Amino acid sequence: MRGLHSAPAGSHGAPRESVRASEAWSAAGLLRSLRRARGAYLPAALVAAGGLSLVLSAIALLDVVQLRDLIYHRPAIERGDWWRLLSSSFVHATWRHLVWDLAGLALLAFIFRRAFSELEWYAVVLVAAAGSQLGVFVANPSILSMAGLSGLLHGLWAAGAVAHVTRGGKPTDFLWLALLIVKITLDLTGPTTPSSHALGGRLAIDAHLWGAVSGAAVAALITVRQTRDERTPQPAASTPGPALESE
Repeated sequence: MRGLHSAPAGSHGAPRESVRASEAWSAAGLLRSLRRARGAYLPAALVAAGGLSLVLSAIALLDVVQLRDLIYHRPAIERGDWWRLLSSSFVHATWRHLVWDLAGLALLAFIFRRAFSELEWYAVVLVAAAGSQLGVFVANPSILSMAGLSGLLHGLWAAGAVAHVTRGGKPTDFLWLALLIVKITLDLTGPTTPSSHALGGRLAIDAHLWGAVSGAAVAALITVRQTRDERTPQPAASTPGPALESE
């Protein structure tokens, strides 16, 4: 004879908790955690970008490796060194330039720390870093060499400001976006900038423009995806039925 009995209290809780724990340590669980994590601390992607820039710049400035092997150098890129389109964003020609850029990175990381999840921040960093260099390569053939985080920084600035504004931001969010537009306009139209004198050289300001364009574009794509996901109905969670036991 078969009878229908409810499962004893707690008989399903422990296995379900162990499943949740195993999922949290799996690759899929880690990916979901990175997508959800937002704003508690400085974004890990930006901390990693700063650390990578510090290491690459230090080994270049200390002559452990040759600086010319890491920077944006148009003739070398045309010969096939495409990796320079990424590495050049994380290496600096002087210690002063490195300190200024790392200070800017820390400021942006704090201001816009809630703009994206951890995984989204990694995407923003990669797109803005490569986009700032690729834009110069395609649109500014007269620029033969450059290095530094500034193109990436303008991309992070644009991405964070766009993300905040498109989510119904506060007046200060609109101010940050306006300041970025004004700065890039002055960079492109003015003969020189105070920071170029402070850093002891001419800045590749076109990288600022292409970094900002890349950052704004990836932020818009992320916002569109998030809006689509929010509008997609989520399947209702299924409730486990009573256990069947034979007698």
